[in-house]
Amino acid sequence: MMGNSVKHQDAIQNAAANARLIAAAPDLYEALNALVLNAPDIDYHPLSIFAHLVENARAALAKANPPPPPPSPG
Repeated sequence: MMGNSVKHQDAIQNAAANARLIAAAPDLYEALNALVLNAPDIDYHPLSIFAHLVENARAALAKANPPPPPPSPG
């Protein structure tokens, strides 16, 4: 019976962690968006850690805010 109790506690901890992440999501999005918008728009060396971080930030923002679907014909 001890295993079920541990699984239950793990589920509760995971749910709490997910709730905290969901609550923080708008602030995280805004912070990442501010970073991307304020990153100097220059041609970075491809191996630059900053360029890599900005590209990762852009990719994460794109996942959170996908483009709208194309208009339906007709």
